[in-house]
Amino acid sequence: MTDTHKILLSLVLAAVAAFGVPAQPETKPAPTPVVEPSVDMKIAVAAVHRVMSRASVVDRALWAEVWAKAAKTVSGDATDTEVVFTDTRALRLFNMVALRIAWRRLGDNAAGKYPGLPEATEKAFSGVLGLDVRPVTPELRQRYVDLCNALSWCGAGKG
Repeated sequence: MTDTHKILLSLVLAAVAAFGVPAQPETKPAPTPVVEPSVDMKIAVAAVHRVMSRASVVDRALWAEVWAKAAKTVSGDATDTEVVFTDTRALRLFNMVALRIAWRRLGDNAAGKYPGLPEATEKAFSGVLGLDVRPVTPELRQRYVDLCNALSWCGAGKG
């Protein structure tokens, strides 16, 4: 490093020390919009809605985000070159993995923290998708997305 470079570096450091670093604009992530569910979906998730109404604000927000992202993930699967969710078994496995990772591990929500929530969620899925393993059709995919959006709505404290 030459003397000229040393002098220039010293002047830059002195200017930063004297005036500080320019402020960076603050950016906030846009909140995920909450989709208003149909009357049928509101009925399907009524028990989940009751349980989530007693949840903390942080847990409700996490619940809303998990299900909104699940809806987005599955709806986008139909546009991919290789479809991942081919049957209802794959959708249920995705639910289990997403909830275990996002709700329990990242959200630190232990099993049983909200009594009745797993049963109410399962009842909603059974009622909307059924219990049989079936291929995922465009209509079934849309019902799954609608259900996930309704579950997100429960967490968002709407209704």
